[in-house]
Amino acid sequence: MIIFSSIFNGESWSEVLPLNLDSERTLILISAKASVEIQNVVQDLEKNFPRSIISGCSSAGSVSDCQIFDSEIILNLIKFESSNLRSVSIEISKHSDSFEVGREVANRLKDEGLRHILVLSEGLKINGTQLVRGITQTVRDTTPNVTVSGGLSADGTDFKVSWTIQDGVYMSGRVVAIGFYGKNLRVGLGSSGGWERFGPERKITKSHENFLEEIDHQPALELYKSYLGKDLSKSLPGSAILFPIALSSPHQPDLVRTVLSIDEISKTMTFAGDMPNNSSAYIMRPRFDRLLRASGDAGKTAAQSIDSKLPSLCIAVSCVGRRMVLGEKCEDELESLKNQLPKNCLIFGFYSNGEINYLEEGHCQLLNQTMSVTLMQEF
Repeated sequence: MIIFSSIFNGESWSEVLPLNLDSERTLILISAKASVEIQNVVQDLEKNFPRSIISGCSSAGSVSDCQIFDSEIILNLIKFESSNLRSVSIEISKHSDSFEVGREVANRLKDEGLRHILVLSEGLKINGTQLVRGITQTVRDTTPNVTVSGGLSADGTDFKVSWTIQDGVYMSGRVVAIGFYGKNLRVGLGSSGGWERFGPERKITKSHENFLEEIDHQPALELYKSYLGKDLSKSLPGSAILFPIALSSPHQPDLVRTVLSIDEISKTMTFAGDMPNNSSAYIMRPRFDRLLRASGDAGKTAAQSIDSKLPSLCIAVSCVGRRMVLGEKCEDELESLKNQLPKNCLIFGFYSNGEINYLEEGHCQLLNQTMSVTLMQEF
């Protein structure tokens, strides 16, 4: 397993791209902010790496090692020795298609030897809960030992447009997924949040999938605004990521949900994942120390499944809300993560509209406001 990284500053790459690593077992991952001009770069990569899988997504900040980049394009190239790769790209036109798109992703990737699915999804026109449910239910029925991880693309705090990349083309409204096949692939997964509850317990009294209409029989948006206050309410939906809503269940970690959009006329809110009726809900708020510690916890959990003596790749997907809250301390969460990883592990990642990973063993789901980690290596 050979891992290579480089950064494009608009004119040149920080490291000369190794054209000799082009192969059917080579994966090129790209991350950049949605506003960065990327078409020429993607076309050049497709020309110079015709046999490789080229994928990626827009972000709210791209990660290389322990640094975050906003104006640059981050590239990671991984050439596997014995693991095979396959990619798919499926269009999604509306939230209600999400489950079926997930099923199609799984059906097109399922095959003998499938070990892991990495999902890079459209970040706004999607119900992440249903997407993940469609994938996981389908693979559980056919290839039960397959793991799933990834994230939803982002565009900073604008919540207007996001895109994914598939083999030389980047566009909005598509779910991209890469299947990894082979007995010599080892995958470690971990995710943690670190937010704390704020205010009384509430009850979701009217919702449909990821559309929230009422909390405690009150218009959801009006109640939520009462917590934010006048100034923060003016900058919705962007300001909502500072105070997400958590769904609470007995004996399980809080499942945090981020707002994607609001409707001032109907007083409703659209979230990245499902908001089930009759769920207990809390407003959440951040604490720096807990957020930083959670990033390290995610890395520690993932590292338990890999061999620290072998080279490995870390795909770190953290929420745009964490970046807004941590501000200048945001790279500290990457340091906290790195401190729990093997020394020969290279970190690539992005800040997202949602994370796909595991909060509890055996149950993959759409997460928000977490640091989610995928470690890969061959042995």
